[in-house]
Amino acid sequence: MFQIIDHGVSQAVIDRCHASAASVFALPIQEKMKVKRLGDGIVHGYGTGSSGMKSNYTDIWSEAFYVMDSPLPGNSSYYATKIWGPDGNTEFRDALQDSLTATRKFMVQLMEALMIQGLGPIPEFVRECAECQLGLQLNFYKPYPEPAKHVVVPRHTDDTVMTILHQADVGGLQVEKDGQWISGKPRADVFCVNISGYGQILSNGLYKNAMHLAVVNESKSQLTIATGLFPAGSLVIRPAPELIDDEHPALFKSITADDFKWLKTSI
Repeated sequence: MFQIIDHGVSQAVIDRCHASAASVFALPIQEKMKVKRLGDGIVHGYGTGSSGMKSNYTDIWSEAFYVMDSPLPGNSSYYATKIWGPDGNTEFRDALQDSLTATRKFMVQLMEALMIQGLGPIPEFVRECAECQLGLQLNFYKPYPEPAKHVVVPRHTDDTVMTILHQADVGGLQVEKDGQWISGKPRADVFCVNISGYGQILSNGLYKNAMHLAVVNESKSQLTIATGLFPAGSLVIRPAPELIDDEHPALFKSITADDFKWLKTSI
């Protein structure tokens, strides 16, 4: 996991996405619950991280809203209509879609740099990833007086090809390295890049799937935007043949994205 500047996604696109995210989280809970996640296996929609949430919704400390870069249902146009009515909210719809479009272009370029230039001539995988499903998750965390005691997102690794996180000016991301938890410094013009599990397999362990978590701030609310590139379930992930020889045997077996996700959740 690393931070990157000069990524080519304009600050105006990022700021519009943050403003639209803030507009959603500022809505009354009854409005947000119109687009709640429908059940197990459905990732898009609105959800909360509050355990034991009371009926008056006064104890919500963590919220998330997830949209997909896909046909209906699940994209920004679908949710703009569900929340704001038949005419929708064109600013919300366009801001999120513009963010997805710009981020996809950046992620494909970064994949080419990391995988082709960094590992060798493996363009087929990059071409397949360029067509992968893209998802955008808006996160909102309330402040908490003792942040060390309040982890809003427990330690985990991602099951994406790549995840891009924007933290704005309030941090919260922590990454595990050599047994220590390191905080990622927030900057408005910076993306945090996570190679994730599929990149670790493809690179035969040269790239690492970083364990990470999110903590709250003691005095400021946090709004972050995470964009993930998800492979088709049938896509076979394997160590790149160019990296395998007698001195460098394959460290991972070939596995489909669906099986990898199942194994990850069953451990």
